[in-house]
Amino acid sequence: MAGFGNGIPDDFIAHYTMDNISGTTLVDESENGNDGIMTAGVGISAGHIGNSTTYPANATDRTNLSAKPINNTDVYTISAWLMFSAAGYSGIYCSNLTGWAGHGIEFISLSSNILFTHARSDQIANNNSAQTPILADGNFHHYIAEREGTAIRLYQDDVLMDSATLVHNTLTNSANAYIGCYENGNTNTPQTVNVIDSIRIYDRILTKSEKTALFNE
Repeated sequence: MAGFGNGIPDDFIAHYTMDNISGTTLVDESENGNDGIMTAGVGISAGHIGNSTTYPANATDRTNLSAKPINNTDVYTISAWLMFSAAGYSGIYCSNLTGWAGHGIEFISLSSNILFTHARSDQIANNNSAQTPILADGNFHHYIAEREGTAIRLYQDDVLMDSATLVHNTLTNSANAYIGCYENGNTNTPQTVNVIDSIRIYDRILTKSEKTALFNE
């Protein structure tokens, strides 16, 4: 695959560097038009590379993606640099139908863990999700969440931390999509400030060397 010369593939379907912001628009630098609109509470701070976006502990402070990069597919990869100072509830990339009980992608921090699943919330209750403890040390760490059919995997700092097999794997992802928040409709609204930098989304599974290149960015 083509790349930036450092092994990082550039065939992403969405790329949010957090450095290209026009007013309240978070520009998708893949040129696929998946721009996001940031609400008033979203902040800009120093990132792992350039700037990052900071999401306060408030469910209404988020980036809304009207054009959803991931939709009706069972193969994709999400790469992001994340920083947490405390464990808690917040979102990274999510797309739900009608909240926590709805269908879609959950790539979130849930209490003391980073969690990734796709389809519906009972995946979590039945352990059909990939999870790893949050590194709440105030430093940036690299995460990759990938889905390949019914298999999901979660990487932290270039190490595979957990994997799982989805049960409800045929549900499409046709509702609201967000960066920095998940829409749950219940009481578990985001309670933790999280800092997000350099989200890349691919419609394929990356090779081991490509994952390593992203971690070494």
